[in-house]
Amino acid sequence: MIVQNHKTASPAIALEPLQADSIRDFLTNQGTSTQYRIDVLPTVTSTNDYLAELGLAGTGCVAVCIADQQTQGKGRFGHSWWSPAGVNLYLSMQWGLQQWRTRYEVLGLWLLIAIAQLLEQLGTTGVRLKWPNDICVGGKKLGGILIERRGAVEQHSLIIGVGLNVAMSQADEFQETPGWVDLLSVHPDWRQCRNELAAHVIEVLNCVLGTLDDSDPEDLCSAWDRYDSLSNQRVKFLYQDRHMYGEVKGIDAQGCIVMRVNGEDLHLHSAHVRELRL
Repeated sequence: MIVQNHKTASPAIALEPLQADSIRDFLTNQGTSTQYRIDVLPTVTSTNDYLAELGLAGTGCVAVCIADQQTQGKGRFGHSWWSPAGVNLYLSMQWGLQQWRTRYEVLGLWLLIAIAQLLEQLGTTGVRLKWPNDICVGGKKLGGILIERRGAVEQHSLIIGVGLNVAMSQADEFQETPGWVDLLSVHPDWRQCRNELAAHVIEVLNCVLGTLDDSDPEDLCSAWDRYDSLSNQRVKFLYQDRHMYGEVKGIDAQGCIVMRVNGEDLHLHSAHVRELRL
């Protein structure tokens, strides 16, 4: 359940320092029953890399890393993710791979949908999702996720990275980064500090990971369709090193994008599609 506080909206609220104890307090207030290891760091190369280097795969520990800044934040295919200090949420969670070994694509889309629903519950309007991993408002990037499989073969785990632009408009470099937007800009009455937002995101990830096996694959298509920013759009994309054009016709129950190319519907996995652009 989302419990809104009633502080006056201001950048100062969004910029409150990140604190592990504060995040745990918010989780307690939300009624969480899961025990998390939460590491909050002033700076890190990448929150995903930090969790991978802890070596907790296979231990059953649900570990979370949150950083004030990433010096080598990353997106798909090694692309950089700009991560200025003190203004955004950079969060990663490690979870045992278990049944999602063959449902990797589906998991990523359900997580995006859950985060979009969370942002709506917190009062953000116009949230859209761009397959396979972007969260957008007004055609600009608000955030995204990156899921990686790490660990030895017998101890595979998922590391799920979430980046949300909270108050990036307060960073000096913001004017130099077109195509991005933050929560303060799209939601003038934003009332969440980053600690409270982090607690909400942790619980959303935990809920999806804990219930995915019970979900109906057909439900994914209808849930995604509500937020799909590319539906019926003509796009240019790179497929297996070949530039192609097509019309997006949604996704399938396996999480692949359905692309109509020359009258034929192709079902494409995200591992093979790059540079998807309108």
